[in-house]
Amino acid sequence: MEVNPISLLLKYPFLPVYLVTVFLAIWRYPRYFDTLLRLLPVLFTYTLATEILGIITYEFTEFSIFLNEFFSYYNWLIYNVYLLIFCGYFFFVYYRVIPWRAARTAILIGSALLAIAALINPLYQSFQYEVQLGTYITGSAVLVVSSMMYLIYRRSVSGRAFTDRDLLSWISLGIAIFYSGFIPITIYRNMHAPTGLMDPVVVTRILQVLIFVMYGCILVGLWRMRPQRVFLSN
Repeated sequence: MEVNPISLLLKYPFLPVYLVTVFLAIWRYPRYFDTLLRLLPVLFTYTLATEILGIITYEFTEFSIFLNEFFSYYNWLIYNVYLLIFCGYFFFVYYRVIPWRAARTAILIGSALLAIAALINPLYQSFQYEVQLGTYITGSAVLVVSSMMYLIYRRSVSGRAFTDRDLLSWISLGIAIFYSGFIPITIYRNMHAPTGLMDPVVVTRILQVLIFVMYGCILVGLWRMRPQRVFLSN
């Protein structure tokens, strides 16, 4: 097995961004350790580990998570599990942070819809070998709505829709942008999956730009944030 680090970084340029995010989240940890965001370093580390494992199983068939050689480069199982954990964490955060009853009800309904989608989706798409389209669309849509509701809530309490010293405002902005673009990309990929063709370069580049935008927002938020005290349990 030959590994060319330069070619891998050119193919997956977002990996260093994930790594920097982990380090910055740990460095800034004293500013939010007693808030609902205290698990961010764990989540970002899990994100980095998920991407590394996904790349390894895709690029190097000898490290496949499946015994069947036909599925040796399939890694959707890794990402299907990741989506559920990522969504679950932020649904919990937004539910606790936004005090409005209507918003909390909407998040609960969205969480229930995601749970239903996650149970039904494997009936017509393999959880191990295929993207869970219904689950991805549902989870992404609820994340976008939840993040936008948080920004609206911040406007109501601060007079501004965006507070640049508030970490969750930056995270919410990144989530809203990324998952708004991720939904149509996921639908497009699912429509063309039966053809067996690789994604067009433009689709891959758009997805990479969305990743950079999302984690760019997170990095700026971690850098500019003031010590957070607004997210104590309520």
